[in-house]
Amino acid sequence: MNWFPTLAPRIVQIKAVEASQSTGHKEVDAIEFVMSDLLQTSLAFSYFHAESQVPTQGNANSVQAAAVAAFWIGLRMFLIIEWVDHNGVPGFQVNTTDEITGLYDLSNALLQWKPITFEKTDLTDSNGQSFSVHSITMETLDEVFLLSFVVTERPVTVDGNRVNCDSIKVDFQVKWFNNPLHHAANWTTGESNSTAYPNAQVGIFAVTAAVAGAAAAVAGDTNKDPQFQIAAGAYTGLFSWKPNADVNVQGATAARAVYAHVVDTSKNPDIQAAFAAGWVVRILLFSFEGSRPSSVYWDPVFGASVDYKQLDSAAGTNSVHFVLLLLALLFSIMFVKH
Repeated sequence: MNWFPTLAPRIVQIKAVEASQSTGHKEVDAIEFVMSDLLQTSLAFSYFHAESQVPTQGNANSVQAAAVAAFWIGLRMFLIIEWVDHNGVPGFQVNTTDEITGLYDLSNALLQWKPITFEKTDLTDSNGQSFSVHSITMETLDEVFLLSFVVTERPVTVDGNRVNCDSIKVDFQVKWFNNPLHHAANWTTGESNSTAYPNAQVGIFAVTAAVAGAAAAVAGDTNKDPQFQIAAGAYTGLFSWKPNADVNVQGATAARAVYAHVVDTSKNPDIQAAFAAGWVVRILLFSFEGSRPSSVYWDPVFGASVDYKQLDSAAGTNSVHFVLLLLALLFSIMFVKH
């Protein structure tokens, strides 16, 4: 694990080597997770065919990582919104009568963050082998937004989520209403008047992009949580979420619905103009049920799955153009010099 800068870190880099074996196939490769709150709020995952390709400490450069990665996926959270439902359809939808009554800019240069914190827990598996589970947390100084993730050296189950070396369990917490530290500032409108908007709710705007035909939203069922996927050959990047979040309304916490709305911006010339021809851009809108909640706690999973049987030399080569473009467009500032 590396972090930058050494004092009051803003970026965390986690590297891991993974050895996998399936019928007739052995693979030794490496992965990298990056978490950043430097002029953005983002997570990135890279998959490499060789440990030597992963950027080293002190030379952690996102362009270098993307150029040699077999697969790369990123997720960037742009806004927290306060909103009011007017169209009667659960969850916030764009271009409808639903009304945004407050905004919080998670990319604002003046937004203040607490230092990123680290916790390490040493465990022993059923075979007597020791391994570590790492928890990394970043939170805004006004405690409106918190993002924490768990990464493990062995597959484990965390709060009902199966987490392995290719994925991380992500915790989001939003304290928008009834937060004494939350006041109007350059990056936030502050909460609305409770008399004017007694039924206001909260939501999160995120963004991702992919080559045409590679992105898909997958509905959940009784055996599988809903997720958003970016597929490229043997690799499937994913953001999977529980359909419920713990929402506190008037002092009572209960499991309430999470509504996901995926916006296809392929026909929006203003957005598409910022991307290469043929790209599909998706905005992910997540809304949380509950009127003027004191807190919302939500725990999705982010990472990738790898089909080793499909791996070939073309998979890594074809993805380079993809990751470099996505990097430049969505994660222009990912690392600083150590």
